[in-house]
Amino acid sequence: MAKILNNKKRISLLLLSLMMIVTVCSFNSMSPKLTLFNNGTIYIDADNKVNNLLVKDGIVVGYDVDPQKYQNAEIIDLNGAAAYPGFIDSHVHLISMAVAGSILVPTGEETDPTKIATIVGDRCKKVSRGTPVMAHGFVL
Repeated sequence: MAKILNNKKRISLLLLSLMMIVTVCSFNSMSPKLTLFNNGTIYIDADNKVNNLLVKDGIVVGYDVDPQKYQNAEIIDLNGAAAYPGFIDSHVHLISMAVAGSILVPTGEETDPTKIATIVGDRCKKVSRGTPVMAHGFVL
């Protein structure tokens, strides 16, 4: 009987140890993922650029941080590329940005970017330097 109780204690101790190991492993896997983006042109709004951007579990939590404080973060080198974090709307509707007195260049229903560039480029060669030129009608 004492042997059975001794085995139950051992099994209970083993199960308790396994539960503790699983708990510790789960806690480690739940630690936040930090990512530090640097070496690029990072816009945080239309007028402001920052040197780096710190992201925690997919959410921007800081910018222009001291990289030495985040040595455990995954470092993403942007290699000089531009970054627009979040939902910054970085597109422009060229037609709505029309300049009064600009030269309009119809491009029809052209969809080939190379052909569009050629059409617009040919027209630009025929106008005075500095004259605004606006293409319209293309679909990309």
